[in-house]
Amino acid sequence: MRLKISANATENQRSNRYKLLEAAIKADLVNYGHEWWHFSYKDRVWTYVKGAKYASYGLAVNKDDPILSITKESYLAGIK
Repeated sequence: MRLKISANATENQRSNRYKLLEAAIKADLVNYGHEWWHFSYKDRVWTYVKGAKYASYGLAVNKDDPILSITKESYLAGIK
């Protein structure tokens, strides 16, 4: 799989990003392509890349869905 990495990345950064890509592939994730840090699993991108018939989930479209209002602070406060 081709990984787009900034020309400004150091060799160490490149090496670490390839390690992340290898681990993600082993976990059946697919790289988003335009963002080295973004991976998908069973969504539209994953379905397209894998040639699957259906995605397991789609976009969050209900703006009133409580999951969309979670802040980093409230999420971290709930973790013990």
